[in-house]
Amino acid sequence: MQVIDVSKTIPAVEKGTVLVIGVMDSVHIGERYVLEKAQELSSDDEEIAVYGISSASAPMVTIENDRNFLLKSYGVKRYYQVPAQEHAQATPDHFIRNHYEALNITHIVVSETVQNAAYSVETLRKWSQKMDVPMTVISDLKVHGDNVTETRILPLIEQGRMEAAKSLLGRPFTLNGEVVKGQQLGRELGFPTLNLGGIDSYVKVKPAVYIGLIKVEGEPDTFYYALINAGYRPTVNGDSYKVEAYLLDFNGDLYGKQVSVQFLRRLRDEENFDGLDALVDQMKKDEEMTRDILGLEK
Repeated sequence: MQVIDVSKTIPAVEKGTVLVIGVMDSVHIGERYVLEKAQELSSDDEEIAVYGISSASAPMVTIENDRNFLLKSYGVKRYYQVPAQEHAQATPDHFIRNHYEALNITHIVVSETVQNAAYSVETLRKWSQKMDVPMTVISDLKVHGDNVTETRILPLIEQGRMEAAKSLLGRPFTLNGEVVKGQQLGRELGFPTLNLGGIDSYVKVKPAVYIGLIKVEGEPDTFYYALINAGYRPTVNGDSYKVEAYLLDFNGDLYGKQVSVQFLRRLRDEENFDGLDALVDQMKKDEEMTRDILGLEK
């Protein structure tokens, strides 16, 4: 998928373009619903492109690289990205008027959600009628009576409500980062963990112990169950927020590897134990409970 800065030269395309205009920050089930409608409206002779009205600022549910991967999986060939400082000048109608011929637009698909953005859906509708280009406005997808939005998902993750977050994302909340060296205390305690780096832009999950899945770079067909600890490690006098994961039934060196950490369920909140022995006893209980929940051998 091409990512194209709208403030620069827009390359011309030969195939007709079904242009989706919407907020695609998280690619949650509401945004996917719009993309699926665009797929239904497109033909084999057309390509789906997205004009992304980004509302994202750190912390994020889905960072840019993750978003691009997800959009590509939904058949998006081009993503027209608006730099934050350009939003006031680069409205969708302004963008289309200036690049109509280069984009070869055959259909416009507009998410109803973006009617609150700094432009008018009616302006687009008038333009589409004048140029005889069909335009479809997609109604917001609702779950339990409310629109699905990133602002609805963020607090669920901050509260550790991973099942609820998954129901709106359509997938487990996932951190993608690099395995970095830590204090290696887990190894000494009999629970070697990977320490996840490069995740500062993501929303911080509630300090707690979670059941999760780990996918390792270079192993596309393999996942590992894991116990994930997110938080400040008060028992060992931790001084910063970290995400660590203990992979069940795994032996290997993952330093420097890229991994995906998926949060499935909160097991318990982070606690300050009375010494390392008490911490290890609880970790053994956490593993036993996790194996029971997942139906794994003990």
